[in-house]
Amino acid sequence: MKKSLIVVVLMLAVNTAFSQNNGPSLEQKWSRMLEKAENYEPYKVIKKTELADFFKSVQDSLQRYKKELKAERQTVSTQKGEITQLKSQTTELNTALSQTQTDKNSVSFLGIRANKFVYLSTLCFLLLGALTVIGILYYMYTNSNSVTSQKVNAYALLSKEFDEYKLSKIEMERKLRRELQTQVNKLEELKKGNG
Repeated sequence: MKKSLIVVVLMLAVNTAFSQNNGPSLEQKWSRMLEKAENYEPYKVIKKTELADFFKSVQDSLQRYKKELKAERQTVSTQKGEITQLKSQTTELNTALSQTQTDKNSVSFLGIRANKFVYLSTLCFLLLGALTVIGILYYMYTNSNSVTSQKVNAYALLSKEFDEYKLSKIEMERKLRRELQTQVNKLEELKKGNG
């Protein structure tokens, strides 16, 4: 009797934990069974058929809950597999994202990977250096061009003066030769006249 009462109480506890959706609940069946039970001194007497029906209901409920539990476990197992797969995909995506960020923040030049900031800074430095060298070379060219131009002008002037000097000296030499010839002719005539 005590065992059956313990079983009934346990079933009642199971029923409270897992309530049935269709028909009266185990708790309602238990209450109805106790109401219909007859009293025998301080004990309640329950018919075996009612106890069997109640036990069958408990077993049916337990079977249904076992199926539900099995289905839930299967769902949890499936979800664990999906979670593992999603974690793997997340890791792959994070790796791809970090690679994309690295590619975005770097430049490949002559097969060498360089940070974009360092690459642009170096490129700007080289460009400024080249512009500075070009400016210095342009200044030197214009300076040497003006010096060359002055020297060419000075040479042309000097050459012109030299040509004029040369012409004047040639003219003077001719003049002196004529005078010399004239003097030589006069001397010859004087020698012929004296002699």
